Amino acid sequence: MNSIDAPSVPFGQLPPETFVASLKPAMVALDALKMLDQDDPAEPSELSLRAVEMIPRVFQVRGGDVNEGHVGELLAGLKRDGRLDPITVWRCGRHALLVDGHHRLEAYRLYQSEKRKLLNIPVRWFHGSAGEAMREAARANCMAKLPMTYAQRANYAWALTLYGDVSKKETASLSGTSTTLVAKMRLVQKALGLRAGSFDQWDKALRDYQRSGAEADEQADFASKDWVKEKGQRIADRLGRTFSTRLSSDPEATAYGLISHMPRSAGLVAREVLEGLGLTVKIFDRDGNEIDDLEDFNEWDGGDLGGTDSGIEVPF
Repeated sequence: MNSIDAPSVPFGQLPPETFVASLKPAMVALDALKMLDQDDPAEPSELSLRAVEMIPRVFQVRGGDVNEGHVGELLAGLKRDGRLDPITVWRCGRHALLVDGHHRLEAYRLYQSEKRKLLNIPVRWFHGSAGEAMREAARANCMAKLPMTYAQRANYAWALTLYGDVSKKETASLSGTSTTLVAKMRLVQKALGLRAGSFDQWDKALRDYQRSGAEADEQADFASKDWVKEKGQRIADRLGRTFSTRLSSDPEATAYGLISHMPRSAGLVAREVLEGLGLTVKIFDRDGNEIDDLEDFNEWDGGDLGGTDSGIEVPF
């Protein structure tokens, strides 16, 4: 669907199907209404929950996912303080559309249900075009306390690719992905043709592309270092969900845990970590002999890590 037909829509209103449309047709409808100059000039500092409307495919960068733990934290803060930071809304015709604050809105809804009375929610108004409001939603989510998962970022990058009005560099920036991944998405979109628009998730589009008999050299190119980084981000997402900040708050215990989990590969991982930080690494055993092949080296005896004879030299 490339456009939304609305032969008889009330003044200042979006066609109902806009609220469930994919990114491109929804943006077409938003731009069309904005051009009619039918915006309600009122910008109150608070709105009823009912007055705040959502178009998930445009402004809910994380998709339809709601992190229950994060909503619970916000609800606890709401009960304690009586209010949360204002959500961001954007005026389009008579609509007040939610740009940023989906988890806060959900916390207010739960709080209203518990209180059994109607509540107002503090808002701040974003001013700009539909495209600028979409980009504001993406930027706000990139800076949010709650990190986006790899799947959420990739799906949003795929949606922007299908939208087609955002550069490769900006798509990567707005979604928190790499330009290599976006380039791959553009290749997949071109190969799938009109069928590409039927996939709202990147992994499904990629699987269909692979089943269609993609060229071997294209597959090999996607298995590049940048793709390894994308796979690494999936691991980071799982670690974050499992351990939160506990790994970084106790690095020595984390090191012990990694060595115990993969005693023969821990050195290789350590080297990749340091080289990933832009450092040149040389590794020596306790007798001062340089180690060329870490896969054949396993000297850790369960003792203390670090110190002056840690065996790692990092020249700058």
